Amino acid sequence: MVKLDSLTSYYSKGLFSVSDVFWCSLEGGYSNLNFKTPAAGFLYVLKGEGKFTFDGTEYSATPGTILHGGCQMNLDYETSPKTDFEYCLIHYTCEANTVEKHTNSHYKLQVHLNHTLLELLKSLHTNSVASGPLSAFRSRILFYQLLYESIVSCQNESHSNEQTNMVHDAIRYFQLNYNKSITLTDMANRYGVSQGFFSSQFRYYNGLSPIDYLIKFRIKKAKELLSFTHHSVLDIAKTIGYADVYYFSRLFKKHTGMSPSVYRKYHNQR
Repeated sequence: MVKLDSLTSYYSKGLFSVSDVFWCSLEGGYSNLNFKTPAAGFLYVLKGEGKFTFDGTEYSATPGTILHGGCQMNLDYETSPKTDFEYCLIHYTCEANTVEKHTNSHYKLQVHLNHTLLELLKSLHTNSVASGPLSAFRSRILFYQLLYESIVSCQNESHSNEQTNMVHDAIRYFQLNYNKSITLTDMANRYGVSQGFFSSQFRYYNGLSPIDYLIKFRIKKAKELLSFTHHSVLDIAKTIGYADVYYFSRLFKKHTGMSPSVYRKYHNQR
């Protein structure tokens, strides 16, 4: 996997020129084997799904995927039969004295195709059909802007995935350990973040605070135990993580509108 810091440093120091820009669409189920790439380039996936194999390394491609390949690489690719595959391909060249470190490598980035990226791609494509030094200069500017926005979007996407993974892991932890004493401090320490950050990220991705989610899950388990077992309310309270049966009863009534014993009686009469 390519490191974004290394990629950023490379493209900020080198000199690059855009040679061709293609905006294309392939039919679903299309394939091309043993293709030799004519130049280094970035392929931005706009629609559809596919698989691209550069020199034996396979990459899946979905909207927001950016694939980079070097010049004269062996490329096999096929598109999913579900829908057409739309993409924008940008060929570029290194100018003299630019070390071809990343230019001759293949890698994949994943971004959110926001309005800024789409407009830059459209502008670069439109400008590519014009000729003259001024047009070439504008293409270079647009290319650098596109790279910048792509790297920023990739960083944001990576950060978002990290936070999503943290929340998903926290949910699994709650569901497996709801019968234990769990505090907000415990969860924040588990992921090495502050309590405020953990709470805000959990609420952002799940719609509930961590404590509210845990309570909701415990109440759900209590309902199941009250409905399908003969365990006492005290035992059920302990089973779902509440040592104080009176606190559990108040909490249960607050969330269901009835006490545990009334809930059990009501359910058994149905």
